[in-house]
Amino acid sequence: MKDWKKTLIRADATILEAMKVIDESSLQIALVVDEDSRLLGTVTDGDIRRCILRNVSLEEPVRGIMNPDPVVAGDTGSRAEVLALMREKSLHHIPVVDAEGRIVSLQSIETVIHPVSRDNWVVIMAGGEGVRLRPMTNDCPKPMLKVGGRPIIETILDNFIEFGFQRFFSRSTTRPGSSRSISVTVLTGAFASSTSASRKSWALRVR
Repeated sequence: MKDWKKTLIRADATILEAMKVIDESSLQIALVVDEDSRLLGTVTDGDIRRCILRNVSLEEPVRGIMNPDPVVAGDTGSRAEVLALMREKSLHHIPVVDAEGRIVSLQSIETVIHPVSRDNWVVIMAGGEGVRLRPMTNDCPKPMLKVGGRPIIETILDNFIEFGFQRFFSRSTTRPGSSRSISVTVLTGAFASSTSASRKSWALRVR
């Protein structure tokens, strides 16, 4: 994973220093901040090229070529909202700032579409007998009831996968003496990287 903090640079740094930051971070952008980490502007490969074409000295302060009004996302927004903003503005990177304008992260199209993989186990207690949902649960386990056209548990798993979780353990209990039970299901990385079309194969089996 690329370290976005390597993109931080002060406004009085030179354009040449900004070029080095962009090169070393491999993120194609430099974030210009003040002493309190408030975002002042951004500098991209394109900004550097344009200043060279204008014969601007590379020893000039970077504040002279930065974009002082970049598109940013708030730190309370979802990844889906960030992705929608990227698509709307045709951007590959969006700085994320808090309510005070301080930079808290840098989202790239790669990290938004392919989130950081997490090794944590997700334990899903898939419900009890579904008494309150009868008669719908007479012949269908509660996790497999469809809401919005797909099983409840599929929606739960998709939400975890969206945030990079890959390892799932799901178990359900049933009432004593019942001939119906839900098998324990353990899902790992191969499942999490599957396509949405094949995700439906995880479905809890009914015995």
